[in-house]
Amino acid sequence: MENPSDIANEFNRYFASVFTKEDQSNLPEPKPLLSDHDMELQDLDITEYHMFQKLNSLRTDKAQDNVSPRQLARIAQQIAKPVHQIFKKIS
Repeated sequence: MENPSDIANEFNRYFASVFTKEDQSNLPEPKPLLSDHDMELQDLDITEYHMFQKLNSLRTDKAQDNVSPRQLARIAQQIAKPVHQIFKKIS
């Protein structure tokens, strides 16, 4: 069996045989996070102090792709203002 399509179909048959299908006909409806009268994202007022607080309270035991939370927390005071300015520009 060297045909990629045959190989894929064989994998499909195998995985279909070992996994169960769950009944999805009675799933609960998610509650909306924002109602019509709640503020919208562009209405948020993010201050430099809020930015500092969030950066400073990052979980340093969690891994990230590029910059570690530990590094961000260490330099929170220095980067709070520039990050705050970036957020103000994009909102």
